[in-house]
Amino acid sequence: MGRGGDGTPRNQPKLKLGFGELQALETKTSDEIILHLTSSRCFQATEYLFKQQSKIEDQWIVLIVSIVTKACDCSSKEDLLKLLTLLPGSSFLNLLLRRYLNKLSAHNSSPLDVVVFLRNVVKIMNELLRRFPSCYADLPLSDLYCGTMRLSNTGQLADDALVTEVDEIMKLRIKKAEELKKKEEEERRKRTKPRRDGEI
Repeated sequence: MGRGGDGTPRNQPKLKLGFGELQALETKTSDEIILHLTSSRCFQATEYLFKQQSKIEDQWIVLIVSIVTKACDCSSKEDLLKLLTLLPGSSFLNLLLRRYLNKLSAHNSSPLDVVVFLRNVVKIMNELLRRFPSCYADLPLSDLYCGTMRLSNTGQLADDALVTEVDEIMKLRIKKAEELKKKEEEERRKRTKPRRDGEI
């Protein structure tokens, strides 16, 4: 049986994605990224990365966000959906990214790097809200908003356009929540609507 570059049999699923592999993946095209992460050989490792890997360094978080953002521009919407499905409710979003956003103002990252990172997070959150409206409560949107406002208020974020983008995504969150509530109310009314005489 042939072996891949990391020594595992070619047809055997991988259990974990290493930092070096993720760094190499970031240099690929969006289509190459999505094909790799959702392939039968790698998907188990991708799932582990998002759902179970609860302890990773900050540089991993920045790198993973960059890779997922790039993957959002791929041509295969089916594969992208397969990848994004892993994110709502995941330990990566609810634990790791949330924690990182809340301590971002204490980091020594350059203002440009911070803007790039936050803009990437905004793009991912937009994709998730539009594809999975019901997941709005599972996304670290409040943390994104508070982290961005904190940076802006302390003069660490010299980008008014980004602040506007974060404001817009918070409005989108409210809109999706209202749409879902309205839809649920309409469905409930349909279920409880009394039948008229002669109706089957």
